[in-house]
Amino acid sequence: PFSPMYSAQIRSSRTFRQKQFPSSNSHEEIAKISQELSHFDIELLPPDLNKSDIDFKIEGKNIRYGLNSIKGVSTKVLESLLEFREDSFSNKYEIFLAAKKAGLNIGTLSALAQAGLLDSFVKHNRPRLVLEVQTFNILTDREKRNLVAMGANYDYDIITIIHDLKKQDMVGDDNRKLFAEKRFETFKKTTPFLPQSLRSKGGFKALPLKENS
Repeated sequence: PFSPMYSAQIRSSRTFRQKQFPSSNSHEEIAKISQELSHFDIELLPPDLNKSDIDFKIEGKNIRYGLNSIKGVSTKVLESLLEFREDSFSNKYEIFLAAKKAGLNIGTLSALAQAGLLDSFVKHNRPRLVLEVQTFNILTDREKRNLVAMGANYDYDIITIIHDLKKQDMVGDDNRKLFAEKRFETFKKTTPFLPQSLRSKGGFKALPLKENS
């Protein structure tokens, strides 16, 4: 096990991740080091698109996995995503938009959401977040622009926004109706993560909704 003196170095030195964690992210080596960390009440935190750097980093008294530990996503794409992030994303929509600009395809982003890399923004559950990812992807630029503007009033819950839009004739920033009735049918048909039972029972209307304060 690490000595108490070395434990202090773990907590305070940014060189720890460079010296101790292999660049190859060998699961066997990382698991071994993680066991040692538990002796000193230090947690190895999971990767998070809103919190992780490319490599391991010190986060408080703990250590956060780097994004380069994610399989199937190129480092170049992840680095591009971090350039859009700056310090942190303030809401889900910023991640959705940045992911597209960084070249992260919708299938990969959906998989990352399901795996927990967007847990910073989970309000209900991961499957619902995946549905939000899929839904945002099929919006037109005009629709995205308007829903982003409305986001803060709905805690950036795209499902609830669309549900409300279905109930009332709201116009966009160009004074035209934001969604035609047939557009709601498009959501039900083209969102692959929407269960068939919901598609046949009102689609988005059948989803449990977050109560707005």
